[in-house]
Amino acid sequence: PLIIQSDSLDFVWAENRLDLIINEFHNEFKNFVKYYNFFIHAETKVYDVMRIDTLYSDIVSTKHSEMHDKYPNEKVHSMSILSKEDFGHWRIAVFTINIEVNVDKSMGLEFSTIQIIVDLINSIINDQGYGGNYSDNIKFNFLDSEEIKSLNNNKRLSLNRDDIYDDCWAVIIGIDKYKYSDQLNYAVKDAEAVKEMLINKFDYPEENIRYLTDEEATLSEIKLALDDISTIAGENDRILVFYSGHGETIKGGDGTEKGYIIPYKGRQNKAYATGLAMDEILTTSMLSQSKHMLFLMDACYSGLMTENVKGLAKPKEQGYLSKVANEKSRQIITAGGRDEQVIERGEWQHSAFTKNLLAGLDDWEADYNNDSYITADELSTYLREHVTVDSDFQQTPQDGRFRNSGGGEFVFFSNYRANKPNLVDKVRKSNGDDIVVQKAVDGKQGWFEKYGYEDHGIEFVALEGLYQIGFVETIHKEWFVGFFYSHLEYSHLENNFLVDIIGLAPDESHSLIINSYMMDLGYKYFITDRIIPFIAGDVIYNMISFKDVAEETSGDKNLIIFSASGGMWISIFQFDHGSFPMTLGTRVAITSLYSPSSYENYDGILTFDDWEIRLVPSLHLTFTFPK
Repeated sequence: PLIIQSDSLDFVWAENRLDLIINEFHNEFKNFVKYYNFFIHAETKVYDVMRIDTLYSDIVSTKHSEMHDKYPNEKVHSMSILSKEDFGHWRIAVFTINIEVNVDKSMGLEFSTIQIIVDLINSIINDQGYGGNYSDNIKFNFLDSEEIKSLNNNKRLSLNRDDIYDDCWAVIIGIDKYKYSDQLNYAVKDAEAVKEMLINKFDYPEENIRYLTDEEATLSEIKLALDDISTIAGENDRILVFYSGHGETIKGGDGTEKGYIIPYKGRQNKAYATGLAMDEILTTSMLSQSKHMLFLMDACYSGLMTENVKGLAKPKEQGYLSKVANEKSRQIITAGGRDEQVIERGEWQHSAFTKNLLAGLDDWEADYNNDSYITADELSTYLREHVTVDSDFQQTPQDGRFRNSGGGEFVFFSNYRANKPNLVDKVRKSNGDDIVVQKAVDGKQGWFEKYGYEDHGIEFVALEGLYQIGFVETIHKEWFVGFFYSHLEYSHLENNFLVDIIGLAPDESHSLIINSYMMDLGYKYFITDRIIPFIAGDVIYNMISFKDVAEETSGDKNLIIFSASGGMWISIFQFDHGSFPMTLGTRVAITSLYSPSSYENYDGILTFDDWEIRLVPSLHLTFTFPK
């Protein structure tokens, strides 16, 4: 297997998975908290992450053990997750989770109640697919009631949107129908969706939004809109700028890069002369008195005019939000870097960037730590992970802060926070994004999650006068190839059902023997572990022999036929115990072929007539084995 060392995105992925576990733990546990005066705090740490390009779970298990052995003095656990996007690689993470249960000592908590709490914590984490006993990672502290009260008060969110911002402003631009540049498909839909989200989700006044699409989005109109909003916004306001369209990067002779966005009449090959440079956007942002500005640019380019300055480090105390809310900031997130392409897909009706922007904000999925607000940094982390995966690693969002713009954070508060989906559903749902299957190697996976999506198998058909045997091999993910041999033998008076199916009827006193060699190439689609539809194209080489019993003559003829088939594999029994997993099932198919229905015999030479399209049903007994 190909073992890929972890990078920063892998660690972000692991930390986000752990955040989801902790959030679900808090959601499930809060009903228990109502009856007791205590406070729970959980911390996680990721030690190591590894990607393995393999479909063999035993290799994954071996790597599990090796990674565990690297930390003999730590109370570590691990998770293994098979990528659902390509079913081709696993991610393994070694982590620890420490949970403090702070109890009011005046309650006199009995040992049996403590054990219930421990069992409940274990149950909640295990139910998320991360098997193991976490009892050694749970610590009980017995405190005064005032200390417990103080902890709970500090936990509550003390600020809302009205405490941070006086008003909200936006410039939204989407261009599909360029006059002189390549056309796009979903940029206007992207802009429209973002506008609706800001109005309906985040209470942006519609009159505070400058909305430009296609021919409206000329260079002068874009600059006027940016200037209007930048100068109108007050010092306690926020401004969001969203652009969906082409972006270009120009590299100077000294190696420096400058980014440009391309307006309606802009030319991609003349970005300097016809585009809007990032340093002009930088100037606009610096002239504005607004507290926070966030540029969400659904275009790929570099030269962002940013500096390598991080925002305020997030402390453990609740005061973090107050700090970032009162510092100025000018932040930018782009869909990708130089030489990357913006990925659009019809199934999404959006670009990869906007699709995940809507999921992160409108569906509130970017609130990893469940603290009721999303900062621009949190949103950037979410977009980097999900856009990279959805675009098949063709684009990775970039972010930064404009020079000398401060270390604050643009903050999103949702008016519909109470309607946030339960995180169990969020982990399990599939909405078109390419989503990761979150199950550890603990026996809870489905068949293909456990053994992978590539297999090979043998198939049989056996009837009176007919038998067939075949071998089917998965060659790449959903693609398969099959090789079959069949033998048919029937006469005019026998096996009328074969005549009905095949269509070639022997003359009186004739018997026919047909030996066929077939190869098919097909595509299968996985609905469930047990039902797999397919389509295939076939070529059949037939060796036909006849015998005239009355005249004691015989002859041969070879014939090539092409056909197309469709149907489904149905897995009836799955045997996954021991070291030899296999499935037993059937393949039901309908084959359409163009074949003769009659023939003539001239001195032992066959000629075929009455060619027609026939639909031939078939039912195979199948045995399949994971690779």
